[in-house]
Amino acid sequence: MAKKGLEYIVEYKSLSTGTYEIDYHLDKEFFSMFPESEFQDGDVDVNVRMDVSLAGLQIEFDIHGTLRCACDRCGEMFDIPVDAQYNMAVKFGTESSNPMDADDTIVLSVDETSIDLSHHIYEYVVLSVPPRRVHPEDENGIPACNPEIVGAIGNLDDDEDYDDDYDDNQESDDDDSDDNNSGDIDPRWEQLRNLL
Repeated sequence: MAKKGLEYIVEYKSLSTGTYEIDYHLDKEFFSMFPESEFQDGDVDVNVRMDVSLAGLQIEFDIHGTLRCACDRCGEMFDIPVDAQYNMAVKFGTESSNPMDADDTIVLSVDETSIDLSHHIYEYVVLSVPPRRVHPEDENGIPACNPEIVGAIGNLDDDEDYDDDYDDNQESDDDDSDDNNSGDIDPRWEQLRNLL
């Protein structure tokens, strides 16, 4: 059985000078190589264009597709579009730079013969995700979030008594925290938990 990720290792020393293209499709299998990632599924196409010269490599990453992620508003999973292009320069030197350093310029030792693109592809795909991740709006301009969850969260935010209770608890001493924590759960949180 082939070791996972080997297809992302490019043996550039065996290539003559010129331009090369590689197409990758990223899905669950790719993202499983990064178990700590918040992204564990996707449908992303990445075109890698590599210009090879004696001085180094110029690599262009063209990214298009969708990533599965949690909505910032309602918490439900949805597919968010990613569409971006990044360039990375690879120079040759006496020592290789850390491959985990996300940078647009890296250094490879003259003794190296290959480059593993998997980490760089992953970093660029994640950089392509918008900072605010919410369900897109429908044709009426209404976000496609779960209305029950959004409504329950809205009820919590609008409840002034809840805010007052929170402020009171914040002002209490740490020594009294055990006495104040009776194990009772606000029924509104129970309602929200049941929706999730």
